[in-house]
Order: sequence, then C-alpha cells, then structure tokens
Amino acid sequence: MTADLVERFSEILAAVGGTAHGPLGVGEALDLLVELCKERAGGSAVALSTGDSVIERLGVEGHLGDAGLEVLTPEDVFWRERLAEAGVGVTGAVAAAAASGTVGITCGPLAPRATSLVPPAHICLVLRDTMVEDLAEAIRRCTPTGPDGDLPSNLVWVSGPSRSADLELVLTVGVHGPGSVDVIIIDQAGIG
Repeated sequence: MTADLVERFSEILAAVGGTAHGPLGVGEALDLLVELCKERAGGSAVALSTGDSVIERLGVEGHLGDAGLEVLTPEDVFWRERLAEAGVGVTGAVAAAAASGTVGITCGPLAPRATSLVPPAHICLVLRDTMVEDLAEAIRRCTPTGPDGDLPSNLVWVSGPSRSADLELVLTVGVHGPGSVDVIIIDQAGIG
C-alpha cells in the first residue's frame, strides 16, 4: 500500500509541476539534498527550518554545513533581512497526501512559514511513513490528541510550485512563492 501511495504522490506532484525523488535511504536522501541545494541555490544561502522535527532528526544542518553550503537559520540575527537572498528553502513535512501531491509543513518560531514561501526553490523532506491517501487523513494526523496536544502556530500545505494567472488567463509560475518544489521521500530504516 505504501508503495502505491508513493507512486501516486509522485505522479500527482509531477502533474502540478513539482518533482518527487525516492524513496531513498537516509544517506542517499541527504546526499541528494546537498546536490539539489547546490543546483537550486546557485551559490546563494540555503534557508533551513532548524525547529522542524524532520530536519532535526536527520541532522540536516550539519550535513549541509559539512558540504560547504552557507546555511541561513531562523536563529541568525539577520534572518529576516537575508531570507529574500536565499536561493532555496529546506523544510520537513509532518504529512504528505498522495491524492493531491501535497505536503504539510508545521511552522513555529524556529520553523517559519517563510522558509518554504520566500526563496525561489523549496525542497521538502518527507518520511515515507507519514504519507497518507488524502488531505483529510493528513489533517487528522496533524491534529494533536490528549491534554498536552498543541497545534503548531501554522500549517502550510504545499502542492507544487506557486501558480498565478491574470485576467487574460496567462499562467505564471513562481510569483507568489517558489518556482520549483522538490520532495525527497525518505525510508526510515536507520533513523534514530
């Protein structure tokens, strides 16, 4: 069933202009992330949501830094001023919906929603076991249970690159968000 979800997610995301990669093992996924960041950022900084649980769990900040990439984080004093100069934003996802090719990104103080919206390219890391059939199921997964369950300050749902059309129906990609979206699907084997 999971293989079918991944295949469907990949097809739908491609249909709306995004690109899915994987599923890959953790090492392969991180290596691909570095390669895509170098390609998409073109020498500019990589904006990273360090408060994102997937990013933390995979040690993404260290991996990008070790590869020689300039990493811009929300902890940086000049985050707001420099975010517009970043070539790519990297986030994790709490869920992915196969039926619409959508990823759900939680936002908070160290995981600003602008990370996926401001840079011209967005790369999202999705753990394979968070992929579900549809958006309703993805939303249910994001709804906390129990007395201590808090919602994040914001949930951003991304289904491919930004698309806008004017009154003459001229479609433009990347005006109100990233012009490219890559989703790297990761097998959890080997994740601590």
